Amino acid sequence: MTIRGFVSPIEKEYTIVSPKTKMHKLADIFADNPEHAVLVFDSKRDKFHGILYLYTFLKHYASNPKNIHMHNVKKYANTNIVSINWNKTVPEAMAEIKKLQPQGVLLHNDENEFVGFLANNLLLNHVGLDGGSEE
Repeated sequence: MTIRGFVSPIEKEYTIVSPKTKMHKLADIFADNPEHAVLVFDSKRDKFHGILYLYTFLKHYASNPKNIHMHNVKKYANTNIVSINWNKTVPEAMAEIKKLQPQGVLLHNDENEFVGFLANNLLLNHVGLDGGSEE
């Protein structure tokens, strides 16, 4: 089975924002879609900058509630991301993920076009991808 076949429709749900988007704008995004990932994309450089999940958003707000709303998402996005081909087999993809230890995994097709992301909960516990083994 490939990663493409494993990713459910829920795990394809995301919102793309500019690195200049203010953090307070994410509150609306997460209020409407708490399961979404917020992908930070720099269109000038045609490059993904990072990823934010609700957990990360709340953690940053809890640690700096006074001024965080004034900052851009670029400051808080997790930049430890990789992109893997969604046609890789599950064992191939998991080997790459375990080797690189990213906090976010973007998916691309054979033409190197963005097609989605791997949900954070799958990265945290690897359950379902490799039978739940923990190394």
